[in-house]
Amino acid sequence: MKTQNQPLTQIEQAFAEANHYIVELYLAKRGLDLAEWYDVVIFRYLLSVQRWFREPRLHKWKFNTIACQAMRSAISNELAKQSRQIKT
Repeated sequence: MKTQNQPLTQIEQAFAEANHYIVELYLAKRGLDLAEWYDVVIFRYLLSVQRWFREPRLHKWKFNTIACQAMRSAISNELAKQSRQIKT
């Protein structure tokens, strides 16, 4: 099931709010500025919440693991995108 561009259910919203601290802890652990990187990781975090509820096979790992992997991927993609930009 494709989860992108679908609103969170009420249960997913509550779960995302309860676990939002993971986003802040992850960025702090990586030494990244919250104001600069929040927009990069938050959408991937929310997608991982949806995936957690809609793909039971993910439950063999902790949600924290799924969310951190998703955020790591988002950061990696953003850094790669920035490196491809033409420097003026």
